[in-house]
Amino acid sequence: MSNPFDSIFGESEQVFQEEPFSPEYFIEKLARPNADNVILGQNGSDFDPEPLRKKLINKLAELEMQFENKTKQVNKIQETNLKKQDNFKRKTKELDSHFSGVDSQYHDLDKVINFVSTKVVHLGDQLKQMDGKRTRALEAKELIDYINEAQRTG
Repeated sequence: MSNPFDSIFGESEQVFQEEPFSPEYFIEKLARPNADNVILGQNGSDFDPEPLRKKLINKLAELEMQFENKTKQVNKIQETNLKKQDNFKRKTKELDSHFSGVDSQYHDLDKVINFVSTKVVHLGDQLKQMDGKRTRALEAKELIDYINEAQRTG
């Protein structure tokens, strides 16, 4: 004899998979009579709770197994996430130490660049002064040459 609740629980498999699960809907579905009207004890048959009890026990066992499986999956995901988080923290610390070394080198380089640029500006000023003196000396020499030529010719 087949269990009259097989059809109810077969369809309810989808009910357990839906999100969110509604226990009120599930109980309501169980309380409705099936095609044979066996739940209400109609058609001269008495209600036999044993098939329902067995089916509920089986379904509870299945749900417990699903819960355990989901719990294992969640634990695996948490472990994976913790490992990834630890790797990320380790890499971040490594990169931070590298960054502080690079930052220190950058500041040293910046100091050297500032020193060199100061020297270049100072040398540029000196060259400008020297060029000014050279230009005046050259102009003075040209003037002396014109004066000497003027004295020779005249």
